[in-house]
Amino acid sequence: MGVTYYKIDWDILASIKIFSKSWRGNTTSKRGASGRELSWELGFSFMCTRESRLKGVWIKNPSRGNVPVSIWDADSKQLVHSFQFNISDTLNYNHIVLQQPVALMANKKYCICMNVTSYYYQPLTFSNLPIQANNYTMLSSVYEETHYQRYPQFELNNILHGLIDIDLDFKQ
Repeated sequence: MGVTYYKIDWDILASIKIFSKSWRGNTTSKRGASGRELSWELGFSFMCTRESRLKGVWIKNPSRGNVPVSIWDADSKQLVHSFQFNISDTLNYNHIVLQQPVALMANKKYCICMNVTSYYYQPLTFSNLPIQANNYTMLSSVYEETHYQRYPQFELNNILHGLIDIDLDFKQ
């Protein structure tokens, strides 16, 4: 069996997120595993120019339920933090505020990923990554085909795999 893609309309985002405002005008599509395909560990790599804390996560995904979310040190490929994220709304972004914010060092590359069997994706047709906002840069879209939480070794700059956004606060 092959992979099926469906076109859906982009919903207008009403909440404050760092990057999703940059791509809200593009068409969003969805992909689901079929046949012998596994699930995916996917998200994006990023870097902060100032010391900061990751205090919240936004995810838009076509399947309801709990998904594991991982934050990785991209240089050492070590897991920094992991938690379960409950997706209750499949058409809009879901939000979680972390009880214990994750400290992020300045000028260090991190990845934030989720492990899912279906996901929304968005081709970046008129601009490629990196995208900058405030003191933060989204460097690349990352992915790995796997059933388990694992560092995503593949990077692209012309598509967003999985629609994830984050809330940061910067050290004053």
